[in-house]
This record gives sequence, C-alpha cells and structure tokens, in this order.
Amino acid sequence: MGDKTCLGCRKRVVEVKLGFMPRSLCGKCFCRTVEKRIRRYIRLKYPFKKEDTLTILDDNSLDAKVLIFAMENLQKDFPFKLRIVKSAPCKGKVAVPWNLDDSAASFVESVVFKTAFKMPLAPLSVIHPDEIRIFSKIKGIKGPAGKRLSIRGKKVLEGLNKMEEKHPDIKFSILNFLSEINP
Repeated sequence: MGDKTCLGCRKRVVEVKLGFMPRSLCGKCFCRTVEKRIRRYIRLKYPFKKEDTLTILDDNSLDAKVLIFAMENLQKDFPFKLRIVKSAPCKGKVAVPWNLDDSAASFVESVVFKTAFKMPLAPLSVIHPDEIRIFSKIKGIKGPAGKRLSIRGKKVLEGLNKMEEKHPDIKFSILNFLSEINP
C-alpha cells in the first residue's frame, strides 16, 4: 500500500484500504475496528445476562471460525457462556455465521419474493466478506467459504455486488434500513 501512515494509530504503515472504509488502517487497527463493530452489535441488539448461554452454529466455514474467535474474545467483556454446535437448537440465543452479504441478500430476497424475514442473531452481519477475509488472514484463521444462500439469494447477491461497484456502501445501507424497521 505504499508508505502511508495508519489513520488509526498514526504509527504503523497502512495495510488495509477498502472502498467502503473511510480510513486506511494498519492490520492491528483494522482488527480492533472489526472487533469493536461486533462488540457494538452485540451490546445494542442482544444484551446478555450472567446466566445466558450463547450457542454458535458452526458450519465449519471461515465465517463460523471468525465468529467463534470473536465471541471467545468478547467473553471478557460480556457475561455469557459459550456453546458451539453443528446443528441449530430450537431455543435460546443462537448466533449464525452470516456476514453482511448473507444478511443483505436474504433481506432483499424476502422483499422481492414476498417471504417473511426475521433477522437472526448474526454478529458478523455488520462485517463485509472482504473484511472477514482480511481479518482472518491477519489473525491466522483458516476455513472454507460458507455457502448459505439459496439459488434465488445468490442471484440477489449478484445484483447487489453489481450495485456495490457504483455504490460501495449499498449493503451497509440495506442493513441499516433493516435495523431501523426491525429493531
């Protein structure tokens, strides 16, 4: 990225600059920013009590591995117990490994095809897939890409990706709209 200085710490060299990010950051500041957004999502959307157990649905994807990593780190700040499962239990707080693409595409698909949509507990929904890939590379987390969208959802995502070329923050705007109508 050249010899530009990180706008977060103003000490290290810039490693990360994405079109939808307002600032160029070093790896450490980038990871801290991602973790802060996940922490904020949890704090605002799903406050925990000491006796709460958060169940993470682990589909063995990179997103699931990043979600597990992030939630294990958040246990220092939030009073919850963590449980990791391979199939979804029926009750309790269950976190799914959806990223921004999954959330935006699922919501738009439900609007276009007039189906019901309820946003699940998805802490990575505020994180772009490119950010997840960079975060996982910096943190040394490995895993295959997740394949959660339906055929219609994949077509919707293709359309959103085309819109994203001209409007880099379109998916974030959709998620913000979803948050406003579904608090």
